[in-house]
Amino acid sequence: MDEVPHELKVSYLIDRVGLRLAGDVDISSVDVIHSAIAALPAGATEIHLDVAELEFIDVSAVRELIALTSAAGGPQLILHDPPPVLQRLIDLIWPSSNTRLVIEHSPDAVDRGTGQSSGPARGLAGRIRRRHGRGRRPY
Repeated sequence: MDEVPHELKVSYLIDRVGLRLAGDVDISSVDVIHSAIAALPAGATEIHLDVAELEFIDVSAVRELIALTSAAGGPQLILHDPPPVLQRLIDLIWPSSNTRLVIEHSPDAVDRGTGQSSGPARGLAGRIRRRHGRGRRPY
């Protein structure tokens, strides 16, 4: 059977607790993410999501991420190289009371829309900590 071009692909990270997501995440695939996150080791204080290869993500998937970090004692969520569409959704709907989100950009990350370095992330001043390379700096 031929592979659907933007079908969601989920794989587990080897070097840390987390997932690599590629393709499209929408309401029809949010259960796949929920199941994959549920299969991660219980009690993890951080969950890393490498989302550099996401082509599309909708509100239902972002709500799943919010629910993950909103639960009492829930983990900190670290998004690696999120695409612009995900950053815009976070800016629009992430609750200001939920501070357990870190956005991390690789020094060599490139914005697929412009072809330029993604550079410092913008938006949500004071609500999300961002990491660039190894150093951390408050948003």
